[in-house]
Amino acid sequence: MKLIGKFLEQLANTTTINSETICPQLVSKTGRDSVELLDGIDPKKLKPLSKDTFHLDNKPPEADIYYKKTDDPFLLNSENAKTKPFYYIYKLWSMGKGSGTRGLQTAVMDSVRDKDTKGRIFLDAQNMTRKCSPAGFYFKLGFRFKEKGKNKIFQEWLNKGGKKKDAPQDTGLMFLPKENILHCLIYGRTDEETIRTISDLKKYISL
Repeated sequence: MKLIGKFLEQLANTTTINSETICPQLVSKTGRDSVELLDGIDPKKLKPLSKDTFHLDNKPPEADIYYKKTDDPFLLNSENAKTKPFYYIYKLWSMGKGSGTRGLQTAVMDSVRDKDTKGRIFLDAQNMTRKCSPAGFYFKLGFRFKEKGKNKIFQEWLNKGGKKKDAPQDTGLMFLPKENILHCLIYGRTDEETIRTISDLKKYISL
């Protein structure tokens, strides 16, 4: 019965199924593709599911990200009493390949669409895992430090290949310059997604 349970679990997670080729012992012909449990099945004789007979849902994982619109000068280490509204990313945690990039792009696009922020977005790149600074990841997507010296260090690292193991350990407040917004939003995207993103972006800012 464990095998049947495992089969049903896999079946529930499939999007397209060829019922005749998945497991003949569990198929009842009713004039259309269907799967019905039949009595008297020997679980040991069940054929394993083949990846060629169904397609798993390949929806990419979503990042664990928290951000909000604010005008708090404290977050920017600013001495000014008032600052223009901006989006601030409090936390970005990758939950799988590409999820961190897409999570960041979502936050950036929300800021672009907001008439009060117009793409202004900040974050504090800190070493949360004590392994390496995340600043290299943000730098690749177009974010920059206010300190020119740090940007020079990361640019030299990027020019040498930008390998994670060699990334500088600098941390601190970073922002996305307007001229880098497009680069950030199409980073890692397919051609189709890039075209769609550029079309959407033109509604809010001049490229």
